[in-house]
Amino acid sequence: MIRPPGRGSGHSVTATEPQRDGSTVDEVSGEPRERNAPGLLGALNGTGTLQGEFVKQRLAQLRVRGWAGVIAALVIVLGGFVATGYFADAALAGPVISAPKVINGPTNPSTNTSPEFTLTDANYPNVTFACDLDSGPVMNCTGDTDHDGDTNVQGEWQFKNLAPGPHCFYVWAINKAKNISPTTTFCWTISSSSNFTISGNIVPAFYPGLSQQLDLVFTNPNASPITIAAGGVTITIATSRSGCLSSPNFAVTHGLTATVTIPKNSTKSLLQLGIATAKWPVITMLDPNTNQDVCAGMALTFHYSAVAT
Repeated sequence: MIRPPGRGSGHSVTATEPQRDGSTVDEVSGEPRERNAPGLLGALNGTGTLQGEFVKQRLAQLRVRGWAGVIAALVIVLGGFVATGYFADAALAGPVISAPKVINGPTNPSTNTSPEFTLTDANYPNVTFACDLDSGPVMNCTGDTDHDGDTNVQGEWQFKNLAPGPHCFYVWAINKAKNISPTTTFCWTISSSSNFTISGNIVPAFYPGLSQQLDLVFTNPNASPITIAAGGVTITIATSRSGCLSSPNFAVTHGLTATVTIPKNSTKSLLQLGIATAKWPVITMLDPNTNQDVCAGMALTFHYSAVAT
């Protein structure tokens, strides 16, 4: 498969023939010149730009007469531009084609170690897709690559048993003239484990307007530490009475604002992990200016979700 190329430099040419005494003979005028003196094409540098003053002098030496001589001189000059790659890049670049889009992929972060990517491009079916993972081997991602009978898919690729950690998926389109689109990049992280639990409890009773901090407890039964990013714990509140719903009576004022790492095979609270109380989640009983007597003596249940890496 074709990988998006880098740009190459132009190539220079030399219009000299070495003589026995080390001097050279100009191929245009046939006149000898000093050693290392550049000829007309030698005046072209690697990017195809002319050293203007020198070219004027060399054109004068041509002593061209009539249009035939002018055309001959222009052919030599333009030939130098082509030889040095001045027009070569434009010829190789070809028409610009759009970058493909990833219309389906894993969440970030994700616990799925076998994610599937679905691709589309505005120029399909006049393009094919090439892709790789983490700059690895290039794969043909065109069409129904997993052979599940989905003939409408433009491009796709499913990976199997990826390692936990950060990954980047790269995809680009190639048309029939072998022109290559810009590369689309999709980066995400696979968490190391979903096998952990979170709990927490608030003992003092609530009353309207009171906010209380919630000390979370994490249990990590895995053989390696796990980390939960700041803001990575979602807390929902359930009530035990239909007449006192969670909203508008209770709210999570803010969640866990610290990143926590739980050692392997351990159960640790935020307090034990040394997390400042100002970064603990806060639960508030709101005061909606309505009668909340039905909430008296009621139990609250907290539900937690999080992704660890």
